[in-house]
Amino acid sequence: MDNNSLVKDSALRMLLRIIEEYPTSTTQEVLDPENLIKKLLDEIKERRPSASVKGSIWNVVGMLHKKFG
Repeated sequence: MDNNSLVKDSALRMLLRIIEEYPTSTTQEVLDPENLIKKLLDEIKERRPSASVKGSIWNVVGMLHKKFG
């Protein structure tokens, strides 16, 4: 895995932890879940990330959907 993928994967894992741990009201204001989901899906479609980054993206998208609908 290249350095760029390591950084993306680490950032996505941290984002997932923030979504899991902080109250919905706080994270919704800061993250703008709808826009974030669109950006993450564009990342998969346009940039073809590594398998681990893609997996982390799907985890974040799933958690956003679960928490914010």
